[in-house]
Amino acid sequence: RIGFSGFSMGGMITALTAIDSRLKAVVPFVGGSGFKHVDFPGPIEGSSIRPHFKDLELYKTTIDASAYWPLVKCPVLFISSSNDFHATFERIYQSMALLKHRDWRVSTNIHQNHGPGPEQWVLLNQWFNQYLKGTDQDIPVTPPSTFDVVSGKATFSVTPTDQDRLVNTEIYFSYDPNSRTRFWNRADAKRSGAKRSASRWSVQLPVYDDLPLYVFAMCRYRMPQSVPLERGETSTFVLNSDEQSIVPESVNLQATAMIPKS
Repeated sequence: RIGFSGFSMGGMITALTAIDSRLKAVVPFVGGSGFKHVDFPGPIEGSSIRPHFKDLELYKTTIDASAYWPLVKCPVLFISSSNDFHATFERIYQSMALLKHRDWRVSTNIHQNHGPGPEQWVLLNQWFNQYLKGTDQDIPVTPPSTFDVVSGKATFSVTPTDQDRLVNTEIYFSYDPNSRTRFWNRADAKRSGAKRSASRWSVQLPVYDDLPLYVFAMCRYRMPQSVPLERGETSTFVLNSDEQSIVPESVNLQATAMIPKS
């Protein structure tokens, strides 16, 4: 069985190669997201590579990874950083949404650019052990989440599976449409549910008319034992929930002044 993985531009090559039916699993690192020709919401100069192309349609249908992900049939583990300049955060999830199956995961470290940490790197061998060697690694599914907006308030909830191995759950949010430079705020999430196996973490956030809102959860799981890596070791790994968002048609970056500082 053959798998494929690559880092940075190698991540992009992974995305373009993943359509090969001989591949049984792929792991793009900090590269491989599509929609690079789409600007971020708001007047953010240089947020896409659109100006570089004379024939944008030709690029979109032949080079951009969004043309390839709908054809990928094998399991996908996308490893990145929350503020990666190359595989920007929203574009990762937009790319995974193109898959015709749900056998995908996303794992990122927080407040980092182009540098996944041990809790991400450790998943590489787990993914390939499961899908290439056929050794069940008991990797949880993408943590299920919900997102509702009512009367100017957004409620995000996540209910991770396999809670017997769950170490903690962190929920992050931001109103900044620039995923390269945004600061992810950690929310004061409330835990509910009497049984540990059915606990849910929720947060309620204000919605502003002229600003987007982005929310996701990082769920940290315990491994049976510590695993040595090229750099350091880890006894935990992280899986992201889906990123949930609300993006208004018009974004006014000056409206960030309305957001309380604490």
